[in-house]
Amino acid sequence: IGASVDTTTRCAVVPGRRNSAEVTRWRLLSRPGCHLCDEFLDELTPQLPASVRIERCHVDEHDAWRVAFGRRIPVLLDAADRVLYAADAPVPLEQILRVAKGAGAE
Repeated sequence: IGASVDTTTRCAVVPGRRNSAEVTRWRLLSRPGCHLCDEFLDELTPQLPASVRIERCHVDEHDAWRVAFGRRIPVLLDAADRVLYAADAPVPLEQILRVAKGAGAE
């Protein structure tokens, strides 16, 4: 993938439209080879507004992430680290997209 890497968090930035000056960062907690994570991103990314950027982060990079979310991936966190989606408690994609549309208004 042609993703750039944020060296402070070591998260790969998911490629997509980035035309907005105001960008909201969300994190997708994942692991290499997670097919559920890949499928989730493939479905979500094309529908997100340009104001939302997703960083794909290895859930085992931080002990707190591993303990809280290690068995729940994929997990999507908003900019305030609130869970928007987790594999063990999925929400409809439409609900995530409503949150995303509001993210650009902040």
